Amino acid sequence: MATKTRPMTFDRLISNHAQTIANLTEQPTTTDPGVFVEQVQTAADILSTGMNSTSHDDADTLTYAATYLADALPLDDSDTERAVLLRRANDHLNNIDATDYL
Repeated sequence: MATKTRPMTFDRLISNHAQTIANLTEQPTTTDPGVFVEQVQTAADILSTGMNSTSHDDADTLTYAATYLADALPLDDSDTERAVLLRRANDHLNNIDATDYL
């Protein structure tokens, strides 16, 4: 029997990654999708000024995630494209090692 995966939502994605992004930006965690998108972009901007290649790689990863999130933001929850964009953003955010930014 095939396993059905739940569609990715902003709530699930934020729940999975809000703490890491908050640690990077030194801002409180948020549950608001618009604010979260801004925080992801801010985190990318912060890491882009880093002195090592890991910071730059993570900055690029966060920039991709922020782009997918921004594209998903205006779409309705029922729009399948939104779930696709959120899944892509989540995949990028999963590539950030949260232990590097505790």
